[in-house]
Amino acid sequence: MNVGSLDFANLPGWLQLVTALTAILAAAVGVIAFVRKTWPVVVSFVKTVISLQTLPEFMEKTSATLARQDKQLADIHHEVQFNNGSSVKDAITRVEATTTRLEEGVAGLYTRMNAADEADKRLRADLDEATQPVVRHGQRRRQPPKKENP
Repeated sequence: MNVGSLDFANLPGWLQLVTALTAILAAAVGVIAFVRKTWPVVVSFVKTVISLQTLPEFMEKTSATLARQDKQLADIHHEVQFNNGSSVKDAITRVEATTTRLEEGVAGLYTRMNAADEADKRLRADLDEATQPVVRHGQRRRQPPKKENP
């Protein structure tokens, strides 16, 4: 027997069993540690493979969606650009111009109404003054008779 080596065949049976179980347990712990560290990588790899399998279908759906959106954008672009009267932008410009004219017209009406109210107040005051009996020393002044038109 060499001094630096062990001959497992010459070990007692129980020691051989313990040595074998220890080796198996160490290998199992090593495998478990390896799996725990590599499991996220395996999961990512599987997800990538599944994604790659569905990629052509995804690309086809994306192309169809982009084509539909391009059509919608073209329609929107047509409506928000000037095109000689038929676009929404042209209609908004017309509505804004009409609204401005209406605002100016209504402001003018308010000015004329205020002036008419002031003139009405003055006329009513003049009328009230002209038709009130004059009272002097407790007597009423007789009103001149009304003239009849021939």
